Amino acid sequence: MKKPIDELLASVRRGDPQALAQWNEAVYEELRRLARAINVNGFSERDSTLNTTALVHEAWVRLSGADGLSRVEQRREFLAYAAAVMRNVLVDYARARKAEKRGGALAALPLDDVLCVASVHSAVDVLALDEALQALHAIDPRSARLVELRFFGGLSEAEAAATLEISLPTAARDWSYARAWLRRRLRSGDTPR
Repeated sequence: MKKPIDELLASVRRGDPQALAQWNEAVYEELRRLARAINVNGFSERDSTLNTTALVHEAWVRLSGADGLSRVEQRREFLAYAAAVMRNVLVDYARARKAEKRGGALAALPLDDVLCVASVHSAVDVLALDEALQALHAIDPRSARLVELRFFGGLSEAEAAATLEISLPTAARDWSYARAWLRRRLRSGDTPR
């Protein structure tokens, strides 16, 4: 029987070598689940080399760095940290791809589709979305974190609410507000590219 991530993390911190192997397996499985929920191909062009496996591996490398375990105490903190790491991987990848194309613009997807994780089927301007999320974070950090967890972390509304320790109705209101705010921001062109 597999131990929950919270128990594994506590055992790893106590120095249990068996727990470390189980932790690594559990984290890798969780990253794969999150990456599949994101639909990585929706973030990049058809000829992209970034796929679900590549995203998981890059996130794994970043998460297993020297301070990776020190950032999390519980599964919900791990999910939030993993979502932020995956966002950073996707943003870094988008920046690199844009630089390779000498400033070529990424195809934008209407935000109505962007924020419905299951419906992402074409390229998303991750850089514009990231910049808009940074602006949203300046005025409403919780809503920005909710978008990060749902969109970049692939969490359901219930999982994101639990991670943020807010009620489901509050998460629904924040999600609705964030979608409208981001839609307006991205459509107005206030986000530099």
